[in-house]
Amino acid sequence: MKAVDRERGKRFAELLKKHGYTVSTFAKKIGVTEDAVRKWRRGERVPRQEHLKKVLQVLNVTSDYLLYGVSDTTEKEPFPGFKKIMNLPFDQRFDAIVEVAQEQTGCPLAVFDPAVKKKYENGEMSEKEVYESVKRQMEEVKESLKERLKVSSNQI
Repeated sequence: MKAVDRERGKRFAELLKKHGYTVSTFAKKIGVTEDAVRKWRRGERVPRQEHLKKVLQVLNVTSDYLLYGVSDTTEKEPFPGFKKIMNLPFDQRFDAIVEVAQEQTGCPLAVFDPAVKKKYENGEMSEKEVYESVKRQMEEVKESLKERLKVSSNQI
């Protein structure tokens, strides 16, 4: 077994302990076999894609940390408020990201493509990707509103 695999298993085992889970209780919570959890804990396997999202939510960690040991606290923030957002429960992070994007753009409307939220919830987009997408959408809306106001004020 590779050293990096043992380290991943060690991180996983520490997270289980930190959150008070046994192999059995965690397996039931996630909907997998105890054998699968034991293999994750030993670093022999990683959670399958269909289980990874739930594992990350329940343990309240990023995939970068769980799989590779990259801690959010040692990296530069990919966008303002990132570290604060990562301390929130998973189900609150999307709205917090939208709020930060709205503050950063000065857009009077909190707008985003619902497909972005769905992709995030399914683990297909990272927090950084969500922020960049939502911020871009809000910048476009803000510019559109400015143009409409120019047209309206010229017509008066």
